[in-house]
Amino acid sequence: MTRRCVGERLTRAGAAAVLALTPAVVQMCVTVSGGPPVGPPALAATALGCAALLGRRTRPLAALAGTLAAVLAAAVFTSPGALWGRTRPGSEAGDPWKRLTPAQRERREELAGEPRILAASLLLRVNPRAAHALVGDREADHWMRETALTGKDGGSCPGAAPAPAHHNPLGFYANQLTSADFEEIPDPRPALRTAHVPALVLRGDCDYLAPEVAREYVTTLPDTRFVAVEGAGHALPRNRPARYRSLLLDFVTRG
Repeated sequence: MTRRCVGERLTRAGAAAVLALTPAVVQMCVTVSGGPPVGPPALAATALGCAALLGRRTRPLAALAGTLAAVLAAAVFTSPGALWGRTRPGSEAGDPWKRLTPAQRERREELAGEPRILAASLLLRVNPRAAHALVGDREADHWMRETALTGKDGGSCPGAAPAPAHHNPLGFYANQLTSADFEEIPDPRPALRTAHVPALVLRGDCDYLAPEVAREYVTTLPDTRFVAVEGAGHALPRNRPARYRSLLLDFVTRG
């Protein structure tokens, strides 16, 4: 999911002012990781000096990555996915479904075996329009939400209280087609190694994503700081909101 941002440069002071008003999730406008940003719907994605660059498959991603230094004042990655999905296909980056209870696993298997969704998923690979004609947005999105609710606690720390159900609408076809697009992009890491943009990478210590996934941002982006947050899972802003906001404010005000 790519967030569209105001096409003008925001200063660190401006970003700090935004954070002072709301515990915003500060994300890059240009999403080059293997998965979308994740967080409660009330958290707005705000870039530190951003431009709406991504969103069209026709634009070479490597070229976009090479322009980061020119358009971003800074970037924050919260619980990021793999920088390039081909290096960790499928669940190799991490599998939240492994943490489900027996009842949740049974429900997930029931949902995964839904015949119409299976048919739409197969048809989507060869004819997206036909898939959409067979299973419309309402039905597909409902299935997507039920699946997400079944696994909503898979990204939490073991023993944590159940996460509240959010009302963030999940688009089945948007999710599937975006995931397919990530399989086609060229490796962005060579260009990112030349992007001298101050960056902060945050990872909860019990995130289901492997630690080395977040660590690759540090070894790829030249001006990056990494912070492991104790007592937080994949939904770091929700698990440790005060700590999260403090880290963001410190980063945008002092670097």
